[in-house]
Amino acid sequence: MNPQILYLSFFPLGNGFLFPNELPKDYYAPGLFIAEQDPSGSLPYAYSFDAMDAGRRSTLKLFRQDEADPEANLYVVRTEHYGAFWFSLEPVNPEYRYGFVTVTHSGQRN
Repeated sequence: MNPQILYLSFFPLGNGFLFPNELPKDYYAPGLFIAEQDPSGSLPYAYSFDAMDAGRRSTLKLFRQDEADPEANLYVVRTEHYGAFWFSLEPVNPEYRYGFVTVTHSGQRN
């Protein structure tokens, strides 16, 4: 398994997260970067994810800052042109999961 970084939006009618293109039309929600855990439930040492830079796709690496501490949640992305970006990975309420649901205009789930 290759752990991923996903960009998902919170959707309360579905009690979870959806990809932005799965949200109902004219529905707006803040997005979060979600980091998958490894099969043991721990955060992996590193992640790869794609980002856009001036219209071009670029693959970035997110590394745990403290290599010796597998429980550390401080990660960094180092870029050639933009410097370093620091991230603190925090747990998300486990009741909220990714789940595609169809929502009618009346708010009913199908």
